[in-house]
Amino acid sequence: MVDRRQPSAAAADARETIAFTTEDLPVEARADRWRRAIGAPFPGLAVDWLSDEPISARFRSHAFAAARVTEIRNTPVRVEHQPRRDGAGDYQLVLHLAGYGSYTQNGHEVIQEAGDLVLLDTALPYVSTFGVSFGLLVWNLPRAKLAPLLSAPEGVVARRISGRHGLGALLSATMRALVAESEHFAAETQRHLQMYLLSLTALSVGASSELQSVPRATYRAARRQEILTYIEAHFRDDGVSVERAARDLRMSQRWLHALLEGSGAGFAARITERRLKACQEMLDDPVNDGLSIAEIAFDCGFGDLSTFNRRFRGRYGIAPSQARRRHARKNGM
Repeated sequence: MVDRRQPSAAAADARETIAFTTEDLPVEARADRWRRAIGAPFPGLAVDWLSDEPISARFRSHAFAAARVTEIRNTPVRVEHQPRRDGAGDYQLVLHLAGYGSYTQNGHEVIQEAGDLVLLDTALPYVSTFGVSFGLLVWNLPRAKLAPLLSAPEGVVARRISGRHGLGALLSATMRALVAESEHFAAETQRHLQMYLLSLTALSVGASSELQSVPRATYRAARRQEILTYIEAHFRDDGVSVERAARDLRMSQRWLHALLEGSGAGFAARITERRLKACQEMLDDPVNDGLSIAEIAFDCGFGDLSTFNRRFRGRYGIAPSQARRRHARKNGM
């Protein structure tokens, strides 16, 4: 069976969350519905189903800053991508979660296994073949932001990146972590994290000479950003600690402290500052007027109300109750 999906500008520009599964569909309707659904995040695909078994597929796709991330699970297929007629297209950074597959683009062919990564250029044709059921995590990365970071954009596509060691391991872990915690990141935070992901991608596949000129500093900056991402994702957990962060990030506590030296604040201070900022924002939002100050403090990661009150006053110069009353007066309540 062959399914084809022509490019759709409206579908390609959709920024909302898109989710689809064949689970509850009649077997005979699955191919056509899948063809139409997958065309939203991935326009221009021709799909050949490689197995006689019933089609089983699902994906979930959502925006992340100027990028889009999609997780796919699918039965065996051959996929042929045709670019848009105007030559426009972004990059796709693909992480294999399960199964194996092959990619052919721009004269290169690469075989990928679970844990491997590959970069594809949607402005060029490519063919992907998956002989077994597979899982992918695909980041659509904006060309305007990634291409200037690459030393030779035409030479880095369809090249295997091992996700088991080195920069590839860091890139793989970052892709997974950003997806897992994406709902907790504000728009401005997403933009900063996207730039980190773009820089790490460029270093993994072949960075421009400008980016390569400071590899040690860039690596330290990447690891420091990983700590900051961890803080953003876990500051609401009252059990978070430097010991746990070092273990989760696979670095020593000494190295973690060293990476944060000279950047303004240490790990514990950053956790406290992030909690205080979250509390201040919640106190200032009328949506939370039904919550007590204690509930807000505990929700933001403080385990002791007196400690919260003392630190809030020290940071903002007023008590939390005064901050709430000031908000009420400002809004004429």
